[in-house]
Formats: sequence, structure tokens, C-alpha cells
Amino acid sequence: MTPGDLAALGGRRSRRGAGPACVPGPDHRSGLQVDADGRAVVDEYLRSVSDERILAVGDCAAVPGARFACALALPQAAHGVDTLVRPTEDRVPEPYSPCYVARAVTLGRKNAVGQFTRPDDTLRRGYVTGRTAVVIKEMASRGGKYGARTGTGA
Repeated sequence: MTPGDLAALGGRRSRRGAGPACVPGPDHRSGLQVDADGRAVVDEYLRSVSDERILAVGDCAAVPGARFACALALPQAAHGVDTLVRPTEDRVPEPYSPCYVARAVTLGRKNAVGQFTRPDDTLRRGYVTGRTAVVIKEMASRGGKYGARTGTGA
């Protein structure tokens, strides 16, 4: 990608426009290598292993070392933008490294459980339950929606 290509995209480091763009399944004829779940296989820079000009992030990407988590899509998107921009600034792309905070499960509208993790996703002893966990989970969910809508928060 060149600075001219970036100008064609609006000339800014936009984090907007994220949305589902998954490969429909392993039998899709896109030419992209996908895993058994139909997710695009990417390298440590979030580039498709089939074509490094294509980046994939979020649930539709099989990111090395990452698990499904709503909190990862925006950081992956921001890293993808950096991966595109760095070569235009004569800088080398850096590998993506997920950084986790917690795991959470909502159990209906009034109950949830969350357990804190280390950045490498290993579990810590601390946890929250009940309405407190619901409020935290809801704040995280609303923050993600707000960030996707406004292009902020990544």
C-alpha cells in the first residue's frame, strides 16, 4: 500500500466501517485459506496467509494466539490499520499480541460471572458475580458498540 492508496481510502487512519465480512465457509471460492470454521487464516500481522495485501480481524479471522472475545475486534482493527500504515512511513509492521483482562459469561439479564485474567489469558483468582458482573459486562458491550459506531475506543 502506498500513500496514494491511503489517500484513495480517505487519507486518514480511520477505524470506522467495521462489520461482518467473513468468508462464507471452507468451500468458498475466494482463494483465501480458511480454517475449519470458515475463518480467514492470518499471520501474526493479521494478514491473510494467502495474500498479504488482505487483512482480517475479529470473529472472521483465525488469529494466532487469540480466542473469541468481543473486546478483541477493535484492538485487532487498530492493529490492522497500523500494519497497513507502517510501510508507508518506512516502518516495519509489528506482530499483533492480544492482551486480555477478563473472561465473562452473561447468564440472562440479571446474572453474570466474570473472572479476571493476566494479559496472556491465564486466569487470576479474582472474580465478580451477580448484578456487579452484569453491569461490567453491559458497560463493555456498550463501549464496543459505541466504538464501532464512532470509530473511537480502540
